[in-house]
Amino acid sequence: MSLRLIIVFAFFTLLTLYFTFLNPGDIEIHLTQNTSFPLPIPVFLLISVLIGILLTSIFTGYSQIKNGFKRFLKTRSLENKTRRQKQWEKLYQKAENALKGGHRDRALSLFTKILKGNPRHIASLIQAGNLYRKMGKTARSEEHTSELQS
Repeated sequence: MSLRLIIVFAFFTLLTLYFTFLNPGDIEIHLTQNTSFPLPIPVFLLISVLIGILLTSIFTGYSQIKNGFKRFLKTRSLENKTRRQKQWEKLYQKAENALKGGHRDRALSLFTKILKGNPRHIASLIQAGNLYRKMGKTARSEEHTSELQS
């Protein structure tokens, strides 16, 4: 609780006590036209304060839960994005190793897999283009690029 809320609560509590001692009578509460019951003013004011505290707690709790849920979703989204980027980098390293080992088809399939998940992975685009060019499949390179962009 902030100091401001504590001060406001203490002020209204003191104000309630002050009015309670000034008005020691009863209030008549009507439930229907024929049904009513007397209620002492101190009890009425105490019930009013308790209802105010309850409503404030409910609205504050709802707001905190809502903000917590938003933070959870945002964190989860960032974690998923980071995890996917790490997966793409691992695949890229595997593709680079396959390329260095002379396994062009394996490297090309790994680059294609990366580009299906992330069509803007520049290093994979360049490597896949270079592989198609070295294999003499420049037309296939253009088809491949247009497939990934759509």
